[in-house]
Formats: sequence, C-alpha cells, structure tokens
Amino acid sequence: MAQDEVYAGPMSESIPSSVASFAHRRATTDSIASFTYFQEDDEEPSFSDEEAILDASDDDEDYADGDDRDLEAGSLHSWRRKSSGRSAASADRPLLPRHTSHRSDTRDYGLKGSFSQKLYLDTEDLTIVIAGFNNSIPGYLTYLAICFLTAGSPARLRECTWVVIENQWGEFTVHPITVEAYGQPLSTVFDPLGKEAVNGYNYEEDPVLDFLRILDYRYMKLIYHPLEDIFMLNNSWKDPNWNDVLSLRAGLDSDERDVRNQVFGKNMIDIHQKTTPQLLLDELPCDSLLLAGDCIINESMLTGESVPVSKVPMTDEAMELLDDVEDDEAVALAMVVRTGFNTTKGALVRSMLFPKPSGFKFYRDSFRYISVMACVAAVGFVASFVNFIRLGLAWHLIVVRALDLITIVVPPALPATLTIGTNFALQRLKKQQIFCISPQRVNVGGKLDVVAFDKTGTLTEDGLDVLGCRVVHLPDMRFSELLEDASELLPSAVYERDPTVNYDIHKSILYTMATCHSLRMVDGELIGDPLDVKMFEFTRWTYEEGLKNTTRFGEPRNTAPVSIARPPAGMDIDIDDSHEGNEPVQIELGILRSFDFVSQLRRASVMVRQHGDRGVAVFVKGAPEALRDICQGSSLPEDYDDLLSYYTHRGFRVIACASRYIKNSSWDDIQGMTRFEVESELQFGGFIVFENKLKETTTEVIDELNDASIRVVMCTGDNILTAISVARECHLIGPEMQCFVPHFVEGDLKDPKARLCWESIDNGTYQLDEHTLTPLARPNEIDGSNPYAAYNVGNYTIAVSGDVFRWVIDYGSEEVLKRMLVVGSVFARMSPDEKHELVEKLQSIDYCAGFCGDGANDCGALKAADVGISLSEAEASVAAPFTSRVFDISCVPKVIREGRASLVTSFCCFKYMSLYSAIQFCSVSFLYASASNLADFQFLFIDLALIVPVAVFMVPFVVAIVVTLILSLYMLLDPAEWLARFMELTEISLGFAFILLLLAIIGFIVAYISERYFFPVLAKLIGLAKKKWGGPKRQKQRKEYKILLEDVKQHRK
Repeated sequence: MAQDEVYAGPMSESIPSSVASFAHRRATTDSIASFTYFQEDDEEPSFSDEEAILDASDDDEDYADGDDRDLEAGSLHSWRRKSSGRSAASADRPLLPRHTSHRSDTRDYGLKGSFSQKLYLDTEDLTIVIAGFNNSIPGYLTYLAICFLTAGSPARLRECTWVVIENQWGEFTVHPITVEAYGQPLSTVFDPLGKEAVNGYNYEEDPVLDFLRILDYRYMKLIYHPLEDIFMLNNSWKDPNWNDVLSLRAGLDSDERDVRNQVFGKNMIDIHQKTTPQLLLDELPCDSLLLAGDCIINESMLTGESVPVSKVPMTDEAMELLDDVEDDEAVALAMVVRTGFNTTKGALVRSMLFPKPSGFKFYRDSFRYISVMACVAAVGFVASFVNFIRLGLAWHLIVVRALDLITIVVPPALPATLTIGTNFALQRLKKQQIFCISPQRVNVGGKLDVVAFDKTGTLTEDGLDVLGCRVVHLPDMRFSELLEDASELLPSAVYERDPTVNYDIHKSILYTMATCHSLRMVDGELIGDPLDVKMFEFTRWTYEEGLKNTTRFGEPRNTAPVSIARPPAGMDIDIDDSHEGNEPVQIELGILRSFDFVSQLRRASVMVRQHGDRGVAVFVKGAPEALRDICQGSSLPEDYDDLLSYYTHRGFRVIACASRYIKNSSWDDIQGMTRFEVESELQFGGFIVFENKLKETTTEVIDELNDASIRVVMCTGDNILTAISVARECHLIGPEMQCFVPHFVEGDLKDPKARLCWESIDNGTYQLDEHTLTPLARPNEIDGSNPYAAYNVGNYTIAVSGDVFRWVIDYGSEEVLKRMLVVGSVFARMSPDEKHELVEKLQSIDYCAGFCGDGANDCGALKAADVGISLSEAEASVAAPFTSRVFDISCVPKVIREGRASLVTSFCCFKYMSLYSAIQFCSVSFLYASASNLADFQFLFIDLALIVPVAVFMVPFVVAIVVTLILSLYMLLDPAEWLARFMELTEISLGFAFILLLLAIIGFIVAYISERYFFPVLAKLIGLAKKKWGGPKRQKQRKEYKILLEDVKQHRK
C-alpha cells in the first residue's frame, strides 16, 4: 500500500468529520486589525516576503516555482526520506548546509530570508501572521524609557529570537523561538516537495538539519523550514516505512524514538505526568491506527457521537488479510500516529483554551463608553486641579481629591456589575439542570434569531423501535402485509408456515437482521448503534463474538476471530431434506467478513457462511435509494416507490434489505473479493420499518418559539420525506404551508451546469422559480373551488437534501443560496460537516444562530453556533457552551428566556451605574468649587445603601427604592443628632429641605417623560439625519436576512 494511502485513508476517518472533510470549503475571516504584516488575500501583496495560503484541496497539485510559492502548513507532499546518520551539531555552522545558487528571485527568499509570513492552520480554522524580531540592549532600554516609541527592528524568520503573531481577529501575542540541536536529515521533520530545486537547493540530496527552530503557539509546535523560509506544522509528516502493515507492526528502535520525541514533543495534553502503574491501568490519550484485531470505542468527547463506534483493523491493499501473522498476546494492536496536542483530543482542548472571540457588541460599546467617561474624568481632573491650586490647598490633598474624580466617573465596579445578571442567570439555569461552560454566551442566547434542531434524539425519541417488515412475495412480486414479529416473519414450526409462500426471502431478511450489524459484546451486553441493537433484539437470536482458532466455517487457524449468530432454542428455521425424518439442521451463521456502513455508500454488508455449507451468503442493508442501484431490476416490485413514499411521508424510517448467494467459495476467495464485487447483482428482499416518536415537549416548544417569532429549522441526516413528516407533526411546518423539494433535472451533484427543479411535495404542478425561489404563477391549475389554494402556494417553505445543499454552495448562485437559507425549514441527509456549514452560512447573512442536538455527529455545528445546546452526556458537553441533563428541547426557551433576562439586566445595570457616576461626579464637582466634599460615610452610604442592593444583590427594585427613599427622607427632614454627626450632615431649614425634595420629584418626572417619549423621538431624528447626511458608512446596517425576507414577501404578494 502506498504511504499516502495509509495516512489519507484511515486517518481521515479517525479525525472528526467536522475537521477533516469540509475544511477546505470554509471561508476564513480576514483580519480587521491595522497590522502592517497582515495583508488581504485578494489584494496584490505589498511586501515581497509575504506568504499566501494554499487551500487544502490543492494538496495533490505539483509544486510551482517563482511567485506561486503558496504554502499551507501540513500540506507538503510526501516523497521519500534518505537514511542519514547523526552529525555533530555546532553553533558556528549554518542552520542548513547549502549549495551555491545562481537563481535570481525578485522576492526576498533564499540566503536573505523573509521578515514575516502568513499561515493558515486548517485544523483550527485560524489564520495568523508571524513576524520576526530581535532584542537589542540599547533598544530594550529605550523601549522601557519611552514606551510609546518602537525600539525594536524586524528580523528575518531564520534569525529572529522572538516573533509577534496576529490572528484574523486582531489579537496579538509575543512568543520566543526555541533553538535545539538536531543533526538529522530534513526529511525526518518535513515531507519533501519533490525532486526539483527550491531556492537553489535540491531535495534529492536530503540535507542535514543541524538545528530545529521551534515556535510553540497555542500548544502547537511550528518548526522553521529553512528551504521554504516559513514556520510549518509537521503533524502530517509520514514515515516512508509506512508502506505495509508488517512494517508498521515492527515498531521503532530507541534512537528513532528519541528523534521522534524531539520533533513531535511529549505525549502530554497539559496534564500531570502519570506513574508507570498508572499508565498500566489508566487511559493515555493518543490518535491511533488499528493494525490487528478489532475494538469498540466511545468517541463522544471528540465527535459528539454518543453511540460507541466499532473499529476495524487497517490491512494491506484491497483490505487483504495477513495469513502469516498471529497475535496471541493482545486482542488488538494499534500504532500511535499522533500524541499530545497534535491528537484530536488535543485539538479539542485547544479549542476550549483558545475560544473564538464572541464579538458581542454590547461589551465593545461598554468599554467604548468607559473610554469616553475617562476623557470626561480627565477634564474634571484638570479643572479640579486648577481650582485647588487657586484655593491654595496642600499638594497631597490636591492630588488625592483630584484623583477621586477619576474613580467616581469611571467606577471600577462597572465591568463586574455587568456580569451580575449573567451569574444569576447561570444559577437559575443550573437549578433546571442546564449547565454552561461559557458564561458570555448567556447574553448572546437572548439575541437568537434562528434555532436549528437535530431530529433523531432531539425532536424525537432516542431509540427506534422496529414496527415490522414488508417482504417481497414470489412469484407475484408484491409486498406482504406488515409482519410485526419475528415469529410472523418466519414461524418456528414448519406446520405453522403458509405452503403458498416461498420463505426463502423471509429467511434472508431474518438472517440480515441477525448478522448485518456492527454490534459488540461488552460485559454480556450488546453495544453499538441503537438501530442495530433494536433490529437484532427483534430477531431474539443470540450473538457470540470472537471464536478464535476454529475451522468450523472453512477459515484458516491464524485468522481474525469469527463471530456467530444463533437462533433461539427450539426454533426450526431450516429443513434439510437429505436428513432422515426431516430433522432440523442446527443453524450457526459465521460472519466471515464485514463491510462497515460508509456514509457515501449509505449501506453495510456482511459475508456469512452457515455451518457445514461450502458457499457464502451476502446480506446487505442500507438506504432504499442506495440499494435500488445494486439490486437486480427484476427483483424490485412495481410498488417499491409507492410503499417507500407511504412510510417516509408518515415519518417512519425505512431500511432496505438485499442478499445473494455465492457457491463454492473458499476462504481466500472471500477475502480477495472487493466490496463492489460483493455488493452487486443482489436480490431485493424487502423493507424493515422503524418508528421514531416525537418527544412529549417537542410540539409545545416549537409552538412557543414560533409565537416568539424565533425561526426554527430542522437539520438531520435522515430521509427528507421522513424529516418533512416529522416537521409537520411538530408544527415546524404549518399544516396549510406548501413544502417544495428540489431535485436534479439535468446533471448531478458534481456537475457545475446541473439544473434544479423545485416542486411541491404535495402537488407537483406547483413549482418555484429556479433563480429567485419564488412560486411560479399557474392560474389555470389552481382549484377555483378552494378560495385558499392561491394563498397556500404563496405560503411556502423549502426542504433541501444534503446533495442539493452541497451543489448550491459549490456551484449555485449566491442569490439562490441566501434565499434557500431564509426560506428553508428542513435540511435532510446532512453530513456532520454540512450541519456545521449550514450554521456558518446562516451566520453569514447576519442570523444569530443557535443549534440544539443530542451530540450525535453535531460537534461541529454545536461549536460553530452562537449558542450551542447539547443534550448528550456530560463528557460530550465540551463541544457546546450549554449542556442539558433533561433530554428534550424544553431547555431551549429556558436558555433564551434567561439570556434575555440577563441581557436586560446588564443594560439596566449599565445605565444605573452610569447615571450614578454622572450624578456623583456633578455633586462632587459642585462641592469642589466651594472647597468642600462629601464625607467618607456619605460616600459609604451611597455605595452600600443605594448602589449595592440594586446593582449587586439584585433585590426587588420597588423594595430597594422604597427602603432607600425612606432612609434618604429621614436624613433630609429630621435626622437624629447622633446620625447627623456620624454622617457629617449639614443642618438645613425645613423649607429648603422641601425645595430639594420638590426638585427631586420634578427631576424624576422629567426623566420618566424623556425616556418614554422624548429620547425615542430624538434617537429617530438623529438616525434620519445620519441617513440623509452621514453617507452610507455612517448609516445603520440592517441585518441581511431581514432584507432577504422582505424581498421574498414582496414576491409572494
């Protein structure tokens, strides 16, 4: 097997699909910072040393010389590595021995090197710029003396001692460069590009790399490539010896292990080092490639998949088993291919340590307001300073009192006060079994415009129950009635069977349900996909896993264990007429070979041999649409589509079954067949029908969200007709609403010139315009007896399948894509990455998007959403900001409700604290003018009695106002003598006190009227003025989805 296949095949399946499959289709946000080194990708670069980004999809293209030297970390080709012994490291020798070059390049590469580079980290969806600098003693001293002057000077990446890194969100960090002695060939660190010369040097000679220049960024090790003059990730490096399974299983010697440890780092994810006994008992995180045996693992923390996943070993070409290898010491053997923060779990930990900036406008505006108030405080400080000098006060008193104004105008408690509402919301959510690991997302939850739901396990119950089977009857080629029990499918006693029915197909479906699955026996319990578990339990058979060193089914001794399925005791399934007395033959089905479910093929299959039989039976199950193409046309009943449509329209899940029999097949023949040879010329058997009920709270919650004008979307991997049926049942699609479904009329998914037809699922005569997605007028076909027919055509929604969604994104117009996003209600047959991409596309048209799923294949969408709510176990909660222990969608309105309450509270606290500081600033400023000030206990009374109860403890507002008003009136009108001395109150007449009270009442009335009536009108006038004279940049930008919705409504009219 070629080394590229070893890494690109199994490894891509071991990485969460949200990272591996569609990363090349995601747009990367450009930087908004004004850093010189960060240039827009679509502009002509203004610096000769800047690197561009090569998309991951271009990995298979040849390397181009000259100005097209675009690189992406980890995307270099693997060619070969020459053996080279260690060489002595010397600090006086150059970083890499080079040959004389006469190559002329206008860019600043080669011997001189570059000053900066741009790098796209595809696994993090992060774009950074690395700029090198050197320290100088005079410059450093000057920097300390004059901080606002830049004392450093740019340094080339090959020589710098530290770097400055900026990402696309304008965040800057400074990192040192670590230099380590190495003395190994360059190909032990990086995959060679090819044989052509690069910057004057030839990879054919595989030069020695004396030193490693290492940059640690977010726990990722970037190593400087001296020929490419950039820092690169090397986690895609491949050993040339990875060309067959035998060499993989040979392992590494101690010297090679030390070299790998130096290049890739220790296998640590910022955890305490384990002792040797702990390593023998505890788990050690790593990414592995299974070489022998099989295993079942829980990937819920990594992928969000709550169902244990079965893994099969990596084998040689065409999955050929090794018949000369035996491993008696372990059940499974795997090769570690990634360790530490390079693993999938490490990437997940990194995503938690360095989350994407929320960019909540309220927080940005809050700190801008604080900056403005700081300017006001500076003016007050200067005015008070001058006034105190005029009054002849002592210098220490002048400084202290003038600085008091700054703490009054800019209250230090303001940022903390803004989080008070959030903390109370978190406590209330916790009492309702909703937990949050990202408190800043609580306020965002109050701004949600759209919420996307997964179907299975979220809107519907977790498990699927087998409703029954519909079997093809021969010879009339019609489906049987629904067989709701295994005894109806195949009666155990011969005399109970209908003599007019051919039970061979019945038997094949029963065998399919008993053997075609990925179940494993763990501690006496079947573990695996819930659908497979329900299907197997329906048969009431028994399953025995892993009988080794047997030859009962014609297999050699030194082979993988064979699993066996047996019927329940006393069930006479088969009758061998050759036996006297027609005694029943003992049934034992040995599973000799399995082809796991592949999402692209949408089917799974097994090769099964019955004990004592020389042939082998192939049993296949999968999506009805997928099995149609691999079955013999003559075996498909005429009502195939009608029956399938009947069940899917009613929300049932349908699995198709097919089989074939291959005579006289040896073990070598079985193992030598390809999957496509096995899964061909099949005999269709029938349908297995599963029912999936709605959860009790689903419809109620959907209605509540609709009443709140929050858009609801379904995003599922299930059949589109089933999804539409469930959407209608839970009121996600209204009963009178037309639902249009697109399909290809010309071309297919991979054809850029393909055409789509958008037809109503209920009436094919109703269609949408393929360019505007608005209903086409068909007045002659509207039923005049139904006065609401024309209205219903205009009241429509869209249901889109994953292949159409993919085509629209890749080849469709931007207008069609945006209209599909604002009109679509159901997105079916969506892969995990397409769910992720749907959320990102909704955000691209200014939706504040939430996603709620049960954790199965939703990890990417949960992380991408503004508010992700996981209904899965706590271990999968790291993929989402919110986790609900109550496994239904009732948590969604609770999060929105608390988010809105927290948001309103934050706004009110901000206004309250701002008003308090403004009032106190004015009071103190007037007192300073007369060389007076509030007493210490008066400041304390304002803080403890007026501010803390409302802004911090959130006591009921009316109670707080009444209590503080009573205390204030008491001190104003008739305070006790001891209280007046304690509070240092100035004695005033009763008449003046009533004047002050009257002014306070008038001020309250004026403030109330202004806030209710005057300021809204004033704000509207200011907005109109900005719109008229401010230019387009100063106008408030409306959310794009609102503009699209208005346009769609206009077309509906």
